[in-house]
Amino acid sequence: MLRGIHTVRYGHTVHEPEPGAVVFLPAEEPHQCHFHTPANIFIVFMEPGWLDRVRPHPSVLHHPSYHQTGALTRLASRAHSEFHARDAFASLALEGLVLEILAGIARHESSEGGAKSHRQPRWLLEVRDLLHDRFAESLSLDEIGQTVGVHSAHLGRMFRRHYGQTIGE
Repeated sequence: MLRGIHTVRYGHTVHEPEPGAVVFLPAEEPHQCHFHTPANIFIVFMEPGWLDRVRPHPSVLHHPSYHQTGALTRLASRAHSEFHARDAFASLALEGLVLEILAGIARHESSEGGAKSHRQPRWLLEVRDLLHDRFAESLSLDEIGQTVGVHSAHLGRMFRRHYGQTIGE
């Protein structure tokens, strides 16, 4: 996201990326973008053959990822600069930066849960449905946790890990 205001939806996840945000959507991930203001977005599409080099890392290829700050946003900014560079080495630099971004996404995911499974626990799906059904109500983490039988701290941590945002967001 370079500038502007828009909403990105995929699955039951909704983000309103601020400038600098990185949103990774795997190939063929159903999603919607709604633009609230004129926006500039830097999008990198990868050919299926190019993706073969990262196939040993399935978490990078099959699960959406959202990053608002940090190293990934800095790498994306550098990739955007290389995209506009006019020298003979820009495409090589851009390819290297995209691979580094994918590695960063994989590292970020693994640091949040080791060799975690991307399957959501059933109770987390119940939380998602509860939030959608009762979005207008003021619910506490304790109340939600009691409803699904999970401690509120674990609930908050797992929700952020799987949805890339806090319950309040």
